[in-house]
Amino acid sequence: MKPWPLVLGMIVLLAVVCSPGLAITKSDIFPQYQRGFPLSPIPTPSATTSLTGSLLVFSDPSGSTVYLDDVSKGITPVTIMGISPGYHKLTVTRSKHQDYSISVLIYAGRTVTVHAMLEEEMGSGHPLRIFEKKTEDDSSTLNSLEWQTLNSRFGIGSPLSDTSFEESYNSLIERTKYHFPYEKTSFEEDLSVEKPNIYLYSDRDLTAQVRLMPERAITVSDPLYQPGMGWQAVIWNGSLNGKGDFLFYEGLVPDSGWQKREGYVIRAAYRGQDMAFMLGQYGFNEKETAEFIDYWVSHLPGDVDYVFYPKETEAVEQVMPLIISPEPDNVMRIWFYAEPLVSAPEPVTSPEQILREGFYVVEWGVMVKDK
Repeated sequence: MKPWPLVLGMIVLLAVVCSPGLAITKSDIFPQYQRGFPLSPIPTPSATTSLTGSLLVFSDPSGSTVYLDDVSKGITPVTIMGISPGYHKLTVTRSKHQDYSISVLIYAGRTVTVHAMLEEEMGSGHPLRIFEKKTEDDSSTLNSLEWQTLNSRFGIGSPLSDTSFEESYNSLIERTKYHFPYEKTSFEEDLSVEKPNIYLYSDRDLTAQVRLMPERAITVSDPLYQPGMGWQAVIWNGSLNGKGDFLFYEGLVPDSGWQKREGYVIRAAYRGQDMAFMLGQYGFNEKETAEFIDYWVSHLPGDVDYVFYPKETEAVEQVMPLIISPEPDNVMRIWFYAEPLVSAPEPVTSPEQILREGFYVVEWGVMVKDK
């Protein structure tokens, strides 16, 4: 075989491979969608979305006028968007009804819902004013910047009411050193305090703002507890809603640190009688006692004897502070730590006594161990 045909074949092959129109390029290897298009920038959250919150307001009756920081925002139900985080004054008004006015805490990126219950004006024709603004020259009160500092530190409503709220703040600072409202405390080993009832009484008509700390420990409430606002309690004709109603909640509290030396034996066969005797030592009235017995006689195992160890106001306040504005004249909070009877406790020698004078608050609740 002659060599020239082989040489000629190699020349033809090189010409095909090296030709610009026929050569295989890198572009043919990668799909078209991977070239020729610039990379899109990663979207960033809208400043409006991330830095503001919103407020959804319902009312009963509906069709009421809503003001936020004294600026009209429409008729209920209404959603208010683009609100800066922090405390704002919310007022809901309607003809022939008392104004509903509270301090509402707005969170960035979240919607807070408020259900405003408007009470009809009383016969005097002068609706109750829930919050009164401070006068400009009142040097005895903290200025707005100082209140903002306290608000950011303790997460409690702004002082739109009287000076009693300032006193509540000052006392709260000391009380919450034991159990700071927003510290990351684990509730895994905690115990539920069941059905605490808060009764409010007064010798004058008033509306009070009622808050509990730490709010995140509250598990059940009726009426609905609104974080950042709490409850609004209307007291007339001597008691809550004029008929002795109560504020109900349940929450998680520490399962340690309670005194278990003095207590009351609650026998299964005489549960009602024993509970009535126990509550009588503190001065609970007939309605408060009946509601305690009605609930707890049926919510404990029928054949088990229990010991109820009392936890009086100071101990309860250390665990779950109660903040009320205006400040009550007297507050009496009694919880009982209940566990099955193993050995008889020592008798309770000096039970705290309820003082029923002026504007006062009474509360009972029970923590059941091994229910």
